[in-house]
Amino acid sequence: MMRSLFTSMVVTCAAATANLEPAAQPAAVHEFERRYTDAQIHNTSSSTACAKVHVIVDRATGEPPSQGVIGTLATIIATRIPGTTVEWVDYPAVLVPYDQSTNTGITMTKDSITSYADKCPNAKIVMLGYSQGAQVVGDVLCGGGGALGLGPYTDPLEENYVKRIAAAVQMGDPRFVPGMPWDRGTAVTGGIFPRQPNQTCERVASILVSYCDANDPFCAVPGFDYNVHATYDIRYNEDAFNFVEGKINGSTTGKKGDSTRQSPRSSASLLALAMLFVFSSVL
Repeated sequence: MMRSLFTSMVVTCAAATANLEPAAQPAAVHEFERRYTDAQIHNTSSSTACAKVHVIVDRATGEPPSQGVIGTLATIIATRIPGTTVEWVDYPAVLVPYDQSTNTGITMTKDSITSYADKCPNAKIVMLGYSQGAQVVGDVLCGGGGALGLGPYTDPLEENYVKRIAAAVQMGDPRFVPGMPWDRGTAVTGGIFPRQPNQTCERVASILVSYCDANDPFCAVPGFDYNVHATYDIRYNEDAFNFVEGKINGSTTGKKGDSTRQSPRSSASLLALAMLFVFSSVL
């Protein structure tokens, strides 16, 4: 299987910290690959019939065209809620050029939502996104672009289509805003690409949940532990499923996350990751 850039970034951090913890990071790499592989077994987007629930997935940076690791949550939803189909958005999901990748993701995700909503007026739509994919989910719902490295502003999804979305889940959003009612996790700082004042997500507060933990290099700067960013599905899939199930059933569920803070690795990890994002932002 093609090794993704998302996973390769773990290797970069592992090399930077090899003298400190020679065994910890490689184990994380192998576990991430296993979860990625397991996530690919359920993809029912080829179905032409209208589903009760339709899940639209935006994968993380560098993952091959697929559901990616967030597909583990999609699989749980499809397994536990009968009549669910899953579709992954075939956007670039690349680090460079990042702005073009996210903007393409925004356009393609909007197209997936509007086309399915028009075809299946009774279906409930669920959005899932991890890392860059989480940013795409937020930008679709709340407006995109407008920050260094993100390109021009993009409009949020039209209100008549927002009403068709039952739930939206973000994990490790680079545009995470701390202190919002839809936040879950231990993060108290914001993401690497701050959301602009005219891109607030209050209008979708009732359907949105965003997971971010302290020490995440992308959603909780200045974080420096990549393992935090790469393992949201392990910590929060059950909580996220409860949230989605409750929204599909018309109730409010989803408990505040209780993950423990991850211990810091070293400043070398932060430097390696920061250089990647700075590089992408100036191109």
